[in-house]
Amino acid sequence: MTPVLFLIGITVTIIGTLPPEVSNLAVIKTTINENIKQGLKISYDTGMREVILIIISVVQAVKLTFL
Repeated sequence: MTPVLFLIGITVTIIGTLPPEVSNLAVIKTTINENIKQGLKISYDTGMREVILIIISVVQAVKLTFL
């Protein structure tokens, strides 16, 4: 059962990342209009926000698992 849930999770994650988000579009626009250094600054910031959201989701999932 665990491999099935893992594959479902991976599939949903890939589908969820396909549409362009506001942050991705901001990185693209900044890189084109300014330079790659400014685009990388925004992408690092965006990446850190995503990591924080992932940590929060994992902690909440663990809490729900042990209810």
